[in-house]
This record gives sequence, structure tokens and C-alpha cells, in this order.
Amino acid sequence: MPSFKLFVEVSGAQEIRRFSTQKAISWEEFLNELQRVLRPYFHPELRIQYVDSEGDRITISSEEEWREAMNQLTQEPHKFYVSEQKHGIYFKDSPQPQILGFYVKDESKTEKKTQPIEEKKPEEKEEEKKEEKMEVEEKKPEEMNISNLSASVPKALAKLFPGGKILPNNLPSWLRDSGAVNIKYLPNFEVELDINVNKLFDALHGKGLKMLSEGNKKEAREILTDAVEVAPFNMYAAYNLACAEALLGNIDASLESLNNAVKNGYADWEHMEQDEDLSSLRNDNRFQQLMKSLKPPVPVPVPQVIVPTPVLNSVLTPVIEPPKPVILPKPEPVVVPSKPVVVVPPKPAKWAEELATMRDMGFNDDAKVISLLEKFNGDMQQVVLALLS
Repeated sequence: MPSFKLFVEVSGAQEIRRFSTQKAISWEEFLNELQRVLRPYFHPELRIQYVDSEGDRITISSEEEWREAMNQLTQEPHKFYVSEQKHGIYFKDSPQPQILGFYVKDESKTEKKTQPIEEKKPEEKEEEKKEEKMEVEEKKPEEMNISNLSASVPKALAKLFPGGKILPNNLPSWLRDSGAVNIKYLPNFEVELDINVNKLFDALHGKGLKMLSEGNKKEAREILTDAVEVAPFNMYAAYNLACAEALLGNIDASLESLNNAVKNGYADWEHMEQDEDLSSLRNDNRFQQLMKSLKPPVPVPVPQVIVPTPVLNSVLTPVIEPPKPVILPKPEPVVVPSKPVVVVPPKPAKWAEELATMRDMGFNDDAKVISLLEKFNGDMQQVVLALLS
């Protein structure tokens, strides 16, 4: 059972705290324990340090540095020093972030250049309102969503931090490793966040699926809600959000997300009908009507027309007796000595269990899934991310 000793110098207070955990913990789990033990002093931008084997104080800010600290600290309790930053300036006290703009990468050219998307003036927007309804069906999902990104992206990021404030130096490891956020440090303690929206969606959706598979239904619902807000036209995100809502007993919210998934192109009614995550919807009339709308129509049987056989006049029609059959002697059966039959038990199909799990998640292209399983050596999370990309 790992034990920890904290030397705390925060907000003028000097304290020593101790706590233990049932098992080895990650960096994010350690921060959660600090928040519990040091409340109300704790905030994620505190400086966490330890003394290494050479007697130097080392600052920790990532999972990789945490693992190195655990390798260095071989004796228990593990000692850590918690203090304020020297400059005393924190992003938690900063104003709300400002959107600088959007840009898209031109993939058709060798040198990838960016084309800024200019914000239209109010009068230009007003002139286009009349034509907007006519053009909406021809727009791509990305174009329809671009006006919502300025609100949905900062909101999704802020919800990942305590207090709802984006802290660039404290990104969750799963988000930092996804490459969705690139940080550029500017003078005067300012930063510029370059956010790849597609990678942000993949990271949120993948994290939501992982939480759902681990049974963290509430957390999964929150993350998947953010994924849907970032990419409202993605049918798989809407479907998985419906599963999370159904598992939480939120029938109306689940059906709303399920209808959005179908509206965005989801049509695998067989999977929906068998998905255990949606079992709470089975008896709801709205779910049954949705299934009915997706199922192919039942073919109407064509009635069989019986034509009566004409009866011929026996007086006018000569009776022809059929020839008598010639009975040939039955040949003696040739007895061939039988060989013993060896029954070879069938070999279990490779990836059978993984294929079943992927079908439950809505991925029914077995050939593609098998190729990805071979490529990633059975790593399910990598396969899911590859299928969603």
C-alpha cells in the first residue's frame, strides 16, 4: 500500500499531510488525491516537487515525469513538496480565452498552407438569411458546424479542468498525447492554443468510449456530450451518447440522441435491437416506432392462382395403357471396408472475441476490423480510433 508525505506551503500556510492508496496510482490520480487532501488550498497549477537521488528538487507536471519520480523514490513514505509558483501568476485567475479565428489546411498542395476563414459582417449575414434555408442541405457538416465551434470547443476544453477554466499547463495526459492541442507560449504569461478540431473530437469520443466500457457512465455521458457538441453530425458519437443516457435511465435524452444518430445516417437497426446498452428502451413505443422506420418493409405474399385441369371425354379419347415396367434384378451391394472417421475439433477463429466486441460497438465491417487488429496486434483502443478517423 503506497504512502505519501506532503510538505505544503500554500497561501501562507505551512503544513505536513500524509495519505495512503490501495495501489500504485497515476499522475492524474495523484492530483485527485491532492485535491481531496489539500482542500481548499489545492489548485492544479501548484508546483509539485520531489528530491531525486542526486539531492536536486525536480518538478513534476506530466505522467512521464511522475513515473520517473516513482522510480527515484524507492523508500516510503514518498515525499513531495507542494508550493505556489514563484511568479504567482496562474491561468485559473485569468479572463476567459478569446477566439482568434479558424483556419483549414489545404491538403491538395505539397506545402500545406492555411486559409483563414473570415468572419462575416452583420449586414452580410442579414442578406444571406433568405437563402440560408435553401442552401443548408448542400452544405457539408464541417461548414454547418463552423459557426458553433467558437462556443463548443472552449466549452468542451474548460469542462476538463476543476473550476471550468482552461489550464494550458495541466492538460489531461490523454488529451495532450492525442495531439489535439498545440501550445505556443507568448510574452507576458500569455499562451496561444492551436486546436485541431478533428483530433479533439477523436480524443473526446475515444475517452468517452473507454469510460463507458469501464462502467463510468456519468463521466462517459459528460465526455460524449462534449464530443457531440464539437461534431454534431457524427452518427457514432450520437449513438454512443444514447447508450450512456440509456444506461443512466434517461429515456427521453437517450431517444433524442438515438434519433439524432439515425438522422445523421446511422441505420444498423439489427445492432440497435440487440444492444444491451439500449435495453431500457425496448418497451418504449418511440423506440419501437424508430425500429419500424429503419427495418426494410416485409414483402407482401403473392396469392397463388390455381388453374383447374380440363377433363377429357373418355368416349372420344382412346385409352392408351402405359407399358408395363421391366423389373431388373437388384445388384448386390459392394461392401467397401470403412475407414475410421477422425473428427478434428474446429480451431477457434482468430480475433473472434474482439470481432464480437467491435460488432457490439457498431463496427460490422469484419474484414476491415480484422486487418486493423492484425496491424495493431489486438489493441482495441487503437482499432477504434482508426475506424473513427
